[in-house]
Amino acid sequence: MAIRVGLFGAGWAARTVHGPSLADYVGGGRRRVALAGVCDLNAAKAEEVRAAFGFERAYTSPQAMLREAGLDAAVVAVNVEANAAVARLCVAAGVPTLLEKPPALTRRAVEALARDVRPRRGGRELVQVAFNRHWTPSVVALKRAVETSAGGPIRYLSCLVRRPNRRDPDFTTTAIHAIDALRFVAGADYERLDMAYSPGGPAGEVTDYRLQGRMLGGATVQMEFSPMAGQMLERYTVQAGGKSFVAHYARDESGSRIEIWADEKMRIVNVRLPGLLPYQLGGFDRQMAAFLDAVRRGGALPGPTVAETVQTIAVMEALRGRRARFVQR
Repeated sequence: MAIRVGLFGAGWAARTVHGPSLADYVGGGRRRVALAGVCDLNAAKAEEVRAAFGFERAYTSPQAMLREAGLDAAVVAVNVEANAAVARLCVAAGVPTLLEKPPALTRRAVEALARDVRPRRGGRELVQVAFNRHWTPSVVALKRAVETSAGGPIRYLSCLVRRPNRRDPDFTTTAIHAIDALRFVAGADYERLDMAYSPGGPAGEVTDYRLQGRMLGGATVQMEFSPMAGQMLERYTVQAGGKSFVAHYARDESGSRIEIWADEKMRIVNVRLPGLLPYQLGGFDRQMAAFLDAVRRGGALPGPTVAETVQTIAVMEALRGRRARFVQR
């Protein structure tokens, strides 16, 4: 029997990453999946996504889709403010859920969500948070290379994030990717971070962020974010065992390799890519496949769980509040 999947939200994420990833899964030899419904408060958007990806029906009420579509799995990609509320509806209905990041905007809110969706004794986690850098081919390869080739502990991690022309009033919901990714690569939390802010863009219309501090375990960490820098760049660097490891999150073939530097010599490690479309380079297809495979098996979701994202959200909240320092409590 096919599992029935519902998509909540018909905006950018549904059209560019989750819809294509679902279509790949259904058409990639894993056909025991039915796209049961897509839901958006905007009926026209819901119908457009339904027609584009072959969902059975479009809905404008989350409650109605949960009640009528017979869902076995849900993908929640609504606006940031509504993510947690829709996730709670899905969990209350017993539906395993892939929840788009961020699951909430404050530590208090994400801790409350973690309590609300915590499995009962003997139960399983029903929410996987969609931090896609955990599945991005280049970032996964970076983590693996450090773990297998470093020959010593991590001493330093950094991420440089530049975007060509992002005028968002709040860039922290993009910066959160790097905050999460460094935790993922290091396998450790932040101990403290000092935060600095400066005007960015041609007329100072956006804010650049700079963070530096230390991970639990002692590694030094740095992050820089520039929303209007004229280029698309997201570069991760790890120093460990006297070597430097470099990877790019990219929209082109530069995401197909990592660099390992030792004794002034560079070795290229090629990264196998499923394709060069943005959702493939970003690992969204792998994330979706891992989630749906777990649902079909009835096994544990891959994670991260909501509880495991609390520190990432807390650092993002500190940035949003223009705080000078984050300290792990």
